Amino acid sequence: MKNNSKPTAQIVRSSNRLLDDLHDIVAQAETLLKDTVSDKTEESVASLRQLLASSREGLEDIFRTTKKQAVAGVEHADAGIRSHPYQSVAVAAGVALICGLLLRGSSK
Repeated sequence: MKNNSKPTAQIVRSSNRLLDDLHDIVAQAETLLKDTVSDKTEESVASLRQLLASSREGLEDIFRTTKKQAVAGVEHADAGIRSHPYQSVAVAAGVALICGLLLRGSSK
């Protein structure tokens, strides 16, 4: 399978940005709880909603990117299996044999 470091780096940056947003949301929620009686409540709620919306968008972007990478990986694996069916069966049988031997050996 190809190594796509660009999308992975993008996911890491998006995840870090999302974590920062979530930290901001928590901080604003704490401020909102402290200021429940003040006039800043409506502003805090609006700001919190905006941060939640941007965090949701960030999660959706991460989900879409991850889904694309997973589909590409599955398609690549499928193409490899279809182009080398006997080797794929042999590898699967070998893995099953090793797993069976390891499980049998650990039960004694």
